[in-house]
Amino acid sequence: MVQTLSQVQTSLKKQSYSDAENLLEPLAEELEHLRTVSYCRHRIVNALIFMKHREMKQSGISLVYRIHLEKDCFVENSDLCRILSNLLDNAIEACREIPDAEIRLTCMPVKQTLLIKTENPVSDVIRFHKNGLPLSSKEGPGHGRGLASVKEIAGKYHGTLKIEADTDKFTVSVNLFSIRMKGGKDSCCMD
Repeated sequence: MVQTLSQVQTSLKKQSYSDAENLLEPLAEELEHLRTVSYCRHRIVNALIFMKHREMKQSGISLVYRIHLEKDCFVENSDLCRILSNLLDNAIEACREIPDAEIRLTCMPVKQTLLIKTENPVSDVIRFHKNGLPLSSKEGPGHGRGLASVKEIAGKYHGTLKIEADTDKFTVSVNLFSIRMKGGKDSCCMD
């Protein structure tokens, strides 16, 4: 990019405006790819949401989000990423064939808990296992384990997993509880 800008500068000095314009044209697209969006202060979660949001855009899916997550959080980074990845992957998969689909993501402290919630439209009736988890529409190893994994993580934080489905909307809510340290506050839970 620096080399291109140097070439543009040279072209402008020579008054070769069409050359300069041709050099600048692809830079706009490059800058768009480099532009980062800040969803929250938690760098790892921010990067994950950025990648998932880009995937949504490529599939024509909108993202509406409310994320208030500090740099440090009582939830381990790997657990946050597993929860968010599983919930967003499921929502994206459900929305791929729905025109103008919109995924709603909430990730914010509520008192001494962290609420993570996704809402997305569905095009088919959701069927459930006896264990309360939805049946996977895909076959093969690894499919159908996402929400079971989220449920395990919720248990680790003495939290809850709540799944609601109706004819047109699917909602997953995860509440994780902090284990308070003596005399300290969890920075994740500060507003």
